Amino acid sequence: MCARYHVISPIHELTDLLDAPFTLPTGWLAGDILPSNLAPVGLQGGWTTMKWGFVPPWVEDPVKAKIFINARSETVAELPSFRQAFRATRCIVPADLFYEWKEVPVGTPSLFGGPADRYEKQLMSFRMTSGRPFAMAGIYTQSKGGDRFAVLTCDPNALLGTIHDRMPCILNPDQLHAWLDPQTPRGELERLLTPYPASEMVGADVG
Repeated sequence: MCARYHVISPIHELTDLLDAPFTLPTGWLAGDILPSNLAPVGLQGGWTTMKWGFVPPWVEDPVKAKIFINARSETVAELPSFRQAFRATRCIVPADLFYEWKEVPVGTPSLFGGPADRYEKQLMSFRMTSGRPFAMAGIYTQSKGGDRFAVLTCDPNALLGTIHDRMPCILNPDQLHAWLDPQTPRGELERLLTPYPASEMVGADVG
């Protein structure tokens, strides 16, 4: 599950990502993005900001509602909470890197060659080998108090699969138009939601 990511790229690189002018939004600071934070989001008409934490369209009070920071790509088109947004209100979520936790052994291994007696979680970051920002597939809902989005996830690639069973759905630049176009057929949309090539990504421990 993607539960924390980072945006810090120069404005011109974010502009290039969507081929639309990007300006620093009021109330938004570049850096780590956590659930319920305000974050930049790309739409077919350009950039805007939303809170990270999707609420179903029938929820009257999003403050008290359960929020969804992720939606599974395999079921997003069918689940009542997400299917309307998947059909009509898709977005891209720019990032420079995202984080996941890796379990690492600590303590003394067994005398008989068994595993360590305890584990701790090590924060890992994942980014593009190019160092450039990338676009995660998202959906959003228009709700009272402001629009809110979720990041779609899929099976992990070989790099992520060693530490987690999910990863964000990352889109190639030439896929962004189809993802944002409300006329794109469901089948074509679903074909975009596949693991991003591990060869184009790198992971690192976060000290």
